Amino acid sequence: MALIPHFSRAKLILLTAHLAAENKVSALHDLLIDAPNRLDLELFLRILLTFLPETSEPSTYVPLLQFLIGGSPVPQISDDLDVSAVQELSEESARRQVRRLHLHHLALSSSTSSDQPIQFLAGFLIQRARRIDSQSGLLALLPPLFTPFLDLSLTLQIWFTSTVLPLLRLYHDDGSSKTTRVSLAEFESLEKHTKIFASLSGRSERGYIADDLRGVLSPWIWGGQIWKQRETQSETLLILHTPSWQDVYDWIAGIAEKRFDVAVEAFEGWEGPEDVDFGGYLDPKWVEDDEVNSRRQLYASNAMRVIYSRKGASEDVLKLSERLLLSIASRLNVKLLPELDNAIISIPSISDEAVLSGSDFAPERSPNIFTTLERPVLTPTANSLSLLQAYILSAACLARFGQDVSVAGVADLQLQANAQSQKQMLQKLIQFISGAPKSDSRFWLKARDDLLWLYSWQNQGSRDDEQVDSPRGKGILGLVGRPLLEREFLKALLARSEWHLAVEIYLKHAKAQPLLDRDAVEKIVSDSALHFYDNATNGNRSRGGMKKASDTIAAFFPGEFPDSRILESTAKLIEATHALSFYSLTLQHGVPFQPVNIRVAHDPILLLGKVLEQNRGSYTKLDDLVRIGLDLLEARRLSSSASAQVQPGREPDETRSTAERRILAMAIEAALAEDDFETAYSYALNRLSPPFASSQAATAQQKAGMTDDISWRATFQAGRHRSSRSVLHPPKLVSKVTNPEIRHLEMRMELLSQALLLAPAVALSEILGVWRRCEEEMNVLYSQETEEEQRWDDKGDRKIPGQFISPPSSQAKRSSSIRASGDEAPMGLFDVARGAASALSKSAFPLSGLTGAGTAKVSGHRANRSSAEGSGTESITGSEDGRVRKRDMVSNMVSGGLASGIGWVLGATPVQDQQSEGPHDG
Repeated sequence: MALIPHFSRAKLILLTAHLAAENKVSALHDLLIDAPNRLDLELFLRILLTFLPETSEPSTYVPLLQFLIGGSPVPQISDDLDVSAVQELSEESARRQVRRLHLHHLALSSSTSSDQPIQFLAGFLIQRARRIDSQSGLLALLPPLFTPFLDLSLTLQIWFTSTVLPLLRLYHDDGSSKTTRVSLAEFESLEKHTKIFASLSGRSERGYIADDLRGVLSPWIWGGQIWKQRETQSETLLILHTPSWQDVYDWIAGIAEKRFDVAVEAFEGWEGPEDVDFGGYLDPKWVEDDEVNSRRQLYASNAMRVIYSRKGASEDVLKLSERLLLSIASRLNVKLLPELDNAIISIPSISDEAVLSGSDFAPERSPNIFTTLERPVLTPTANSLSLLQAYILSAACLARFGQDVSVAGVADLQLQANAQSQKQMLQKLIQFISGAPKSDSRFWLKARDDLLWLYSWQNQGSRDDEQVDSPRGKGILGLVGRPLLEREFLKALLARSEWHLAVEIYLKHAKAQPLLDRDAVEKIVSDSALHFYDNATNGNRSRGGMKKASDTIAAFFPGEFPDSRILESTAKLIEATHALSFYSLTLQHGVPFQPVNIRVAHDPILLLGKVLEQNRGSYTKLDDLVRIGLDLLEARRLSSSASAQVQPGREPDETRSTAERRILAMAIEAALAEDDFETAYSYALNRLSPPFASSQAATAQQKAGMTDDISWRATFQAGRHRSSRSVLHPPKLVSKVTNPEIRHLEMRMELLSQALLLAPAVALSEILGVWRRCEEEMNVLYSQETEEEQRWDDKGDRKIPGQFISPPSSQAKRSSSIRASGDEAPMGLFDVARGAASALSKSAFPLSGLTGAGTAKVSGHRANRSSAEGSGTESITGSEDGRVRKRDMVSNMVSGGLASGIGWVLGATPVQDQQSEGPHDG
């Protein structure tokens, strides 16, 4: 002991290092007492820092540290101080070993301040804590080491509460594995913040996030901020790298993307930076400064940001969003609407101030509007919070309609002010409503209220004063327009066959101003019925789309719209289509007939031709086919979009007459195709009457310069038809003959005579050619009949005994036979020509196109057709007592024209010449 004062400084340093390495703390006490002021405080602390084992219990050397700064009484000197380790060393050897000690530096170097020992002690404790953590990881040794000295130094308080305390709470209190934890050095490093937050994220899922924010992150951040406030030029800087409050909020926002409930729990359980737990090691007064309000604003803005950033709109997410919003509003003393559960039942009105602020945000629209805190939409004011609640309610309303739209997506609909996007959203909502499985009247009324709320953000009571035709609403569907919304909802009602509700809302509404004008409702009803019609697969109106179309029209016409032409046209279209459904009809490529084929057909009358082609015997149902065709024509005429069949300038009656004749022509063609000549004959003779029978129709056609091209062609087609079967049962309207072939020829010639009445001049030569061939065939048949009668008479005469009378001539026999049958014999060609002049003066028609040299135009009125058909003959005034048959009359007139025109080819004498030569012959 007595040798210590005589030791050199080098030996004294070596002895101190030796005693510290041997953990002989009491010997170090003795050394300091025996050699006072030989070793300065900083050097002694550096030796302890370098050689004192890190596993030593703090209780063994804390008294020594207290003694060093004068904080404890002088201990008694021990007699067992062993100096043998350095006693025999030479001075040179001692100095050499001292130079090789490489002592560690303190965390803080010396300064000129008066509390130099405290600063040295603080530097020693901070560096000692770092070595204990890095060498042994025994963080539990640090609180008993620091606690006795915290009251002596604010530096120690700040460092301990911002580094040691958070780590102790993060790992030691939780019992986490120390092999994976963050060290003190990493905790103090700015680059290791990510690792810290990763560790906190693992704990947050176990329900520790609010505690970690209050006890780990808040002390850590506050320590760095307080230290920066105390930095001066006179002190050695102890740099504390701590994250900012925004880093914490960004970390919470990252958690919200995966676990939104955890993020909400963080904001609900932690009230912000002022909500900090220093564990009693630091005075809370340090968190009370002039930036309290700005920190609260930042806290609320980031909470709003978390709500906007959450994707999806499930029921849980919306309830959590609403909870967080109410929590923020409560801390900012902002009064909001009722909670979400009650608000959804009775959706409230949003204040005009909030709506106007939302409109003001529209120019601010950009991709980062919900992440940039400086944007007005994230500024925590009463208006922005009310607007956010409106977005949450809107998202909840959309979710009930099957639309998973996040709060930010709902805000986009309003802030981007895109009418097309809002219309697309409305279409999705209407589609969901139309397809809802349960749709009673209460469902539809509630759905309409929700749609109107999304349009105006006003409840039903507030909407009563709102103009229906206002240009825009205040809600997320405000740019759609009220009329369009009402039209789409009416379409949805009609699609689900809610006709009674549609009538009640849109036609019998009690308000003075109707929701939709009657013309709009009428048009929508027609369009809806036609939509059902176009999508129907069968024309029968008792099932499928045709039934819905028919029922839709029946609900409004004629009851609500008795004078509606468009609904009447749709009703006639449905009726005609229903009638067509009873016929088999297949279009090209084997495609079955569907109602929409009528609507897209350029000329729907042509479909009746296909019906006649594909349904054998359908031509016998002429009245049914005519009714179908006229209904189709009337539907086209009444419809707003007229087809090409309804030609401009034609009267409705004339158009109907033309359509009827077209159908008759098709039926005649179908009858002839099935070799039913008698039916074709009946249709042509009785129903395709010349237009001159009606003076009004004739006058209209003449003024228009039109020709009945349908009737004469159909009649001519029937007249030229050669039936493959005999006409066994001739009707009463025609002369009775015994030969069926003659009967058939007579019917054909009668049709040809009617064709001559109907045909234009350019077609007469073709008809006359067929007539001529029929007459030739008739003459051949008469000759054969006469010969047959002659043979029969000859055979009978030979059976009479003593017969010497010569047989009569064949001409006499033929005349006798004809007179016996009640008919007159035909006149010769020139006799016919001679009688034509007189007949033409009283003829029913002019033979246009058959004029020749010296031929005069004649006109007259057609003789009564019904009397001619009843008697089977017609009379002409050619002589006083001569009577000819109808075919002879036509023959007379035709031959007269031939004689005066082209008769010279046949060598005939003109009628005028015969008349002029008559007196000379007499």
